[in-house]
Amino acid sequence: MFNFPTPENEELLYSVIARAGVIAGELDSIPLLKMVFGHHKLIATVDLPSNIETIAKNYHESCNLPSNDLIYKHTLFPIYAPFIEEQTRKKVIEWMKYSNSGAAQTATGRCASIVKAKKELMVCPGCLQEQLVEKGTVFLKRSWMVPGIRHCLKHGDLFHTGIELGKDARHAFKPLPIELACNITKNSKVSTKHQIICGAVDKLLLLPETSSPTFNQWSCYYNDLGIKYGVTRGKQVDHSIISATVLSHWGEGFLRDIGLVEDPKEIQWLTNIFRKHRKSFSFLQHIVVLDALVSGWSWKKLLSVVKRYPSAPQKVKKVEYQKVDLKKRKEWDIVVKNHGINGAKKSGHVALQMWLYRHDTDWYKEHSKVNSLPKYRPNNRVDWQQRDNELCEALKQKLSKYDLVFIDRQITRSWMMNLLGCKPMIEKNLEKLPILISLFNQYTESTSDFQIRRVNKTLSELKLADESVAEWKLLRFSKLSKDRVRPETSIYIAKVLYQEGCEDTLKHCSL
Repeated sequence: MFNFPTPENEELLYSVIARAGVIAGELDSIPLLKMVFGHHKLIATVDLPSNIETIAKNYHESCNLPSNDLIYKHTLFPIYAPFIEEQTRKKVIEWMKYSNSGAAQTATGRCASIVKAKKELMVCPGCLQEQLVEKGTVFLKRSWMVPGIRHCLKHGDLFHTGIELGKDARHAFKPLPIELACNITKNSKVSTKHQIICGAVDKLLLLPETSSPTFNQWSCYYNDLGIKYGVTRGKQVDHSIISATVLSHWGEGFLRDIGLVEDPKEIQWLTNIFRKHRKSFSFLQHIVVLDALVSGWSWKKLLSVVKRYPSAPQKVKKVEYQKVDLKKRKEWDIVVKNHGINGAKKSGHVALQMWLYRHDTDWYKEHSKVNSLPKYRPNNRVDWQQRDNELCEALKQKLSKYDLVFIDRQITRSWMMNLLGCKPMIEKNLEKLPILISLFNQYTESTSDFQIRRVNKTLSELKLADESVAEWKLLRFSKLSKDRVRPETSIYIAKVLYQEGCEDTLKHCSL
């Protein structure tokens, strides 16, 4: 696309594409998508857009705007990247470069997070006025659309534009009206707590691309954090002390305002973040905990400390002294010979078995392997040859009750199994019933065979009634249509018509 605008500092790619539509005079979503991406099957996403590689190709090499720079400097991916594992981070980057079908939102935890994404565009009128004076245009900054952020550090409260996202026009990149910059609003004071949150988010957005810690590293860090700051009960982290510390530092009302607390008596995520990490936590959750417990922290120091921990849990095998008691070994030999290993439990020798398992483990396991029954035991309860003969006789008796030439349904294997009344048993043991299988193959008819049989039935009925043979009669009375007739059936009907001396033949059949 020609004249594609260069993104301004901290501008979202959503805003860049919207400005491109204004410059090209294409405010309709479908032509704009085709102009920028070459197709219109794309959802307009504010935080984690896709097809960024296509956008990067619109810029000349001199602009120095590769796709990775666009992802880290003009999307909200940096607020998720440090808290997902490295393998997931690389996958999300690839998904954002190309088509992702919503996979990026799911993998980063955005969809399941308790901190929900904003449903409408939010702006700072003071910043818009500055943009209009300096740049001559207005654009959407990243920090305005960060979930949970409602203030601008410089001018105060953010303004609700009323431009909703994703409802009626999922494909539309909506530009910011210049009129928003004309809203004269007084700068409102930002509380100290909101300043801490906004400042931490701004620094997080500016972090350069780097590898992400693993969940095990985050788990180890928070466990040590609880021990270091004395919020422990013995060797375990005391979650009640942590909850009280965090609530007293931030205040219940503030945490509820940013969406992190519903019930102050039970903050489940605050408990889980100090346990083993099995999923990623939101940047807001990390900020709230760190600011309450760690003084003077920063993202660079934090990530460097977290990455020092082992990336995977270290498995340590306990080496215990093995006790040898020959009397108990002999006693167990006698029990196994008389009752077997499983029978030893039922015969009241559980205590002996558990003692050997705990104190003489190696001998017990080796002895169990020798004396254990094979995993596969053949089932000889049924004489399958006799069962095969019985089922064949039963099937012949059932089929003898039907006129298989004029029956109105297709003769299939499933139908014959249902006649016998034991379909599940037959399906599970088909390899043991060779005579029955051959009988099935003898009577089973394909769809084309069934159609030809119906045609023959109709043909005989027409001759008995002394009526003329025609293509439409054969099809209608056989309940067939030209669209559903199989090629074999079409050829057979054409031959019948030819033999009967009819001029009427199927158009799609060649003899």
